[in-house]
Amino acid sequence: AMHVKAHTLGVQIPFTQIRPFKCHADIGARASLIIGSTEYKWRLGTWWLAFVMYCTFIVWTVIVSARDPANPSRKMNFCSFLSEVVAGLSMLTNHGIIWYYSSERKWHEEVLEKIEEASHSFADPFMNDGRNIGVELTQIHQELVVSPPSN
Repeated sequence: AMHVKAHTLGVQIPFTQIRPFKCHADIGARASLIIGSTEYKWRLGTWWLAFVMYCTFIVWTVIVSARDPANPSRKMNFCSFLSEVVAGLSMLTNHGIIWYYSSERKWHEEVLEKIEEASHSFADPFMNDGRNIGVELTQIHQELVVSPPSN
């Protein structure tokens, strides 16, 4: 999952111009993430925190495993555990940021009511007036994707 987020964010290796995960798709095919926006900065920051803490966790795990198993160090085990927890929490925070900025979260009640009205006809492939439910749902989908409601 980390490499997918790195691809979406176009993560750059610090102090270089190297972007191993850069998305090479056309601008129209990319997600609507604007580089430099508040959302981008928060997502990039939480990604880097997760990445650094996960790498730290791996290092601590190797150090703990290399030590004498008969004499485990509680401090080293705790550091390994803490770095893993911080990495996990930062990825959860990243998902929360994605949710907070998603357009779906801001849909109006009328759009949801439209979907609910159309979904009542799922039992019968044709609506009472002879329209096909698949065509109806495709039109609703087009309205949402092409021109989602604004606040």
